[in-house]
Amino acid sequence: MKPIPILNQPRLFVSNLNYSITTAHLEKLFSKYGTVVSVTSVFNKQMNHSGDHFQKTTPKGFMFVSMGDLASAQLAMTKLHGRKLLKRNLVVKPAHNNLNDKPNNNNEEESNLNPAAKKQKLDSRIEKLRAALGD
Repeated sequence: MKPIPILNQPRLFVSNLNYSITTAHLEKLFSKYGTVVSVTSVFNKQMNHSGDHFQKTTPKGFMFVSMGDLASAQLAMTKLHGRKLLKRNLVVKPAHNNLNDKPNNNNEEESNLNPAAKKQKLDSRIEKLRAALGD
């Protein structure tokens, strides 16, 4: 099993979604782990018949979820990655702003930590969030 990456922003990439899933579904699901700031769906675009503009057609099967803080995003990613939703296993990963983003973490201090120290830091974040939520 791959280690869970440590986030450097509270924005998540959620994929392998059933095409019937809406932004409201994801907002409700992710809100169990903290404040959801926004959910953005992505659609395929197709030129309309007159050829003057694009129109949304079908969903692409992934969305972006922005959480209120890093700890909430980390907890949601930990709890929901691999969870079955409408017969599909969710894939929840850190979202990247551009192609130059590193897949794990751009925080130099944390990127120099060994895996055990990273896990300890993550566990600490999750415990703080659980305490705040009264879990």
